[in-house]
Amino acid sequence: MHGYDERTCGRKGRRNLSELPEVVEKLGLSPYIIDCISSANVGYEKPNPKIYYYALKKHCGYKDIWMVGDSILADVRGPEYVGIKAVLVRSNTEENVRYYSKDLLGVKEIIK
Repeated sequence: MHGYDERTCGRKGRRNLSELPEVVEKLGLSPYIIDCISSANVGYEKPNPKIYYYALKKHCGYKDIWMVGDSILADVRGPEYVGIKAVLVRSNTEENVRYYSKDLLGVKEIIK
């Protein structure tokens, strides 16, 4: 992920992700992610296009933005709807997606 300005969009669901920056820090990902955008802080939940447009407007437009996640709707179809490239990360899937990795280690090869 070196050389990329990474952002994350989190959504409420299993838990409220207003603590997303702390989660990123604990996982050791903060050197690669410059901002965490959470529905808890923005007011729009994935897959509402407004959360993705918010991220685009706040930072840099469409160039080299990637969404990485495990939800086909919220993390792949939603971002793709507004022109953001997306990687589905799951140990196995039957979904038809353009970018797929079985784990986070494989994502680096996709977005380089």
